[in-house]
Amino acid sequence: MRLNKVSELIHNSSNHQNLDSAGVSVHFQEIIDLDGGNYKVVEGSEFSITRVAFRDNTSRYYINNRGSNFTEVTKVLKGKGVDLDNNRFLILQGEVEQISLMKPKAQSPHDEGFLEYLEDIIGTNQYVEKIEEANKQLEVLNEKRTASVQMLKLAEKERDSLENAKNEAEAYMLKELLLLKWQEKATTMASDDATSHVTQLEENVTDLAKNLASEREKIKQNSQELKEMEKAYNKRVKRQEELENNMKVCKDQFKEFERKDVKHREDLKHLKQKIKKLEDKAEKDTSKIEGSAKEIEESTNLIPQLEEEIPKLQERLNQEEKVLERIKESSREETEKLRAELAQVRTELEPWENQIIEHKGRLDVASGEKKLMKQKHDGARAELTGAQNQMEIIKEKIKTKDTFITELEGKIEKHQSEASEARKVEQECLKQEESLIPLEQAARQKVVEIKSTRDSEKNHGTVLKAILQAKESKEIDGIYGRLGDLGAID
Repeated sequence: MRLNKVSELIHNSSNHQNLDSAGVSVHFQEIIDLDGGNYKVVEGSEFSITRVAFRDNTSRYYINNRGSNFTEVTKVLKGKGVDLDNNRFLILQGEVEQISLMKPKAQSPHDEGFLEYLEDIIGTNQYVEKIEEANKQLEVLNEKRTASVQMLKLAEKERDSLENAKNEAEAYMLKELLLLKWQEKATTMASDDATSHVTQLEENVTDLAKNLASEREKIKQNSQELKEMEKAYNKRVKRQEELENNMKVCKDQFKEFERKDVKHREDLKHLKQKIKKLEDKAEKDTSKIEGSAKEIEESTNLIPQLEEEIPKLQERLNQEEKVLERIKESSREETEKLRAELAQVRTELEPWENQIIEHKGRLDVASGEKKLMKQKHDGARAELTGAQNQMEIIKEKIKTKDTFITELEGKIEKHQSEASEARKVEQECLKQEESLIPLEQAARQKVVEIKSTRDSEKNHGTVLKAILQAKESKEIDGIYGRLGDLGAID
């Protein structure tokens, strides 16, 4: 609008006179282009900007009917991509002729040509310095590239001369790798077998250790039982010694008793013989008395017959009675004397008989105790022999277990030595593998460098073709062409 004041923009007509202000609102929204010329509005992207001009030539700005200022409005519009600095959305009168008379490209940095004008319109003039720097870098890189190409040619010649050696080295490296793989498999298999064998041996060792601990516990228990049995045996031995001492004392006493018994027996035998003699003598006297009594009876029986002879025989009878009285008196004195002697001997023998009975009782008690002690002694000996036999059996078991343990320890040492040898072989193979890995990496690095240099040379000219193909196939947005195409004016 060709006006000098913003107040002149206020409408003035017969219908609307003396209006205070004039305003205009521009509504914006972001859209997504669809096929067929349609579009889709992005939700939440709508906003409006309003400018109101007043009579006093002042203006007010509003964003979404909210009071604002010119700075905030320009900030919002620039944030949405609107160029307010160059005003290229507005072409003034006479500017078309000026554009048509422009040179295709500026002759000096201070001039402006059509190319610079277009770059100013599309905003690519900000990339001019970057392009110049990129051109300088491109020149440096081209120099490096020519040097690299020359070195590449020399390297290709050397490569061609070393192709056969390379093939042989690659074949050798492949064979070495194959050999290392097989050796690695063999070592892993051997190590797996060794580890499994070692684990099995360790399990066997743990089982044997458990058995050994249990056997040692049993041996400990048996030794404790043996100690207890030895204590009991020592007690029994002491008791046996005491009993033997008592037995010895009893034997001495018994010998003394036997000696006294023999003496008393001899005395008793002598007295019995004497008593027997006296009894025989008494029997003879009694037989004589009985004979005399019989004779008296016969004589009394013969009294009637002999009464006739009484007078004759009276004298004789008197004489015989006198003789008989004499005999009776003599025999009575002897019998009383013998009976007194017999009574005296019996009174003398009574304490000896009591002592004999008492000693016989003691002897019976001592013999009974001797039998009991002998039975206990035999039982203790049997227990001792059983304990000794059991101890011998336990010792044999301990010997067998010790031999078994020594055999197992020998086997364990053998397997440990085999495992250590297998580990040594594995370490050697790992060292060989580690020494060959740098050679393989160096060879692979050389091959990769050669391939990269060759591919970079081939791909350098195809980058531009690929970019233009991406533009035609619309794979990459924002590609408009080369800057050089802008200066190709007929």
